[in-house]
Amino acid sequence: MTDTTHRPWVAHYPADVDWSGTIDQRPLVTYLEDTAKRHGARLAIDFLGRKTTYQELNTLVARAAQGLKNLGVQKGTRVGLCLPNT
Repeated sequence: MTDTTHRPWVAHYPADVDWSGTIDQRPLVTYLEDTAKRHGARLAIDFLGRKTTYQELNTLVARAAQGLKNLGVQKGTRVGLCLPNT
């Protein structure tokens, strides 16, 4: 079977981009922190007219993480999110 049979989304990747590279195995938040340091003023999210830079997003994520920590969430604790479909 072809790669697009197992992974149909691959057919929609740009033809000139090599997607076979490896990704560092590290916590997701470190990618955001690094991006905020390098490109803090750049637009990260534009949703329903609300624009958020990488620095703002990093600050919001850190606040949410601290809030969960204050509630007793720690490594290994399962947290569920209930978000609307938009």
